[in-house]
Amino acid sequence: MSIPPNNGIIRRIQLSSDPLSLIRSLKEGGICLQSLSSHAEFRSLLCNLVRQSFGLGLKLLIDCDLDLSVHDPHTGDSPLLLVCMEGLCGPTKKLIEHLPWPSLLHANTSGVTPLKSLMTRGHGLCGCIQELLAHLPLSVLLLPGNMYHSLTLRTQLGEFSTMWTSEQVKNGFVTMSPNIGSVEGYQNNVLLLSLSSLLDRIQSSDPKRIVSVVQLWIQANLLLMQNTDKPIQYEQNLRTIAKKLLSPILSKPTPSNLLIGRLLDLLSRLIILDQLDSRTAWFQLHDILIEQGLAESSDNLCQK
Repeated sequence: MSIPPNNGIIRRIQLSSDPLSLIRSLKEGGICLQSLSSHAEFRSLLCNLVRQSFGLGLKLLIDCDLDLSVHDPHTGDSPLLLVCMEGLCGPTKKLIEHLPWPSLLHANTSGVTPLKSLMTRGHGLCGCIQELLAHLPLSVLLLPGNMYHSLTLRTQLGEFSTMWTSEQVKNGFVTMSPNIGSVEGYQNNVLLLSLSSLLDRIQSSDPKRIVSVVQLWIQANLLLMQNTDKPIQYEQNLRTIAKKLLSPILSKPTPSNLLIGRLLDLLSRLIILDQLDSRTAWFQLHDILIEQGLAESSDNLCQK
C-alpha cells in the first residue's frame, strides 16, 4: 500500500467525522505522523482538535507521537494554552508533564501564557500551578528582565560555550524563553510578584481560589518584598484584600468558618512577612469593613 503524501493525510483528517480515530488508525497502519507538524495547516488543525475535544483526545495524540508543543500559526494558541484557558485540570497536568519546559513559557499573540491563564483562574487548589512550577527551571523566571534578555542573546551567540555544558543550557541554567521578542509574554511569566500585583493577576471571584494562590506564593517564597513607602503599601494591600477576599466571604448570610480560618491564617502570615502593619492592620480592617457596610461581620471576624 502506498503511503499518501502529507497534504493528502492532512486533508483526510480535516474531512473526517472522527479525526481522532482516523489518526489512531493511520498510526496503527505504520504511517509516521511526526512530520505533519512541519505544515502550518496541520498545526492549526491539531490545535482545533484539542479545542473541540476539550482535551479528551490528548492521550491518543501523545501515543501517536504527534508534536503537541506546536501552536496555531494565526492565534499563537498551543494545546497547553487551550486546555489552560478552558480550565481543564486533568489535560493541563498531563501536557505540562509531557512537554519540554520551553513550551510551558509559550505566549500566544495576545501575550497570554499558561502561567497567566492558570493564575487568572486561580488554579491553586487543583494543583495545576504547582505542576507548572515543578517543571520550570526557576532561574528562567527569577532573573530581572535586562539580565534575562542579555543572557538569552549571549547564549544564542554561543558566548557561554566554555562556561556551561550543553546539559546545563538545556536544563535552563542559561537558556531562556523562546518568546524573547514578546515583552508581554515575558511579563506574564514572571514569578516574583508583590502582593498587590499577585492579587491583580487573579481574576477569579472565588475566595477559596484566591487564598490558595496567595498561600502557594508564600510557601514557594515568591512574594516580592517591595522597598517602598510602607504606610502606603500597607493600606494598598489591606484594601485589596478587603475587596477581593473579605467582602465576598463576609457578605454571605452564613460565611464558611473553615474559609474564615484560612483567611485569618493568611492575614497572620502577611503580617509576619511585613505585607501588613502588625500594629494597625486589624483596626484598619475593621474600619474598611464598616465603610463597606459589613460592621456586624467585622465584629464577628475580630472576635475570632
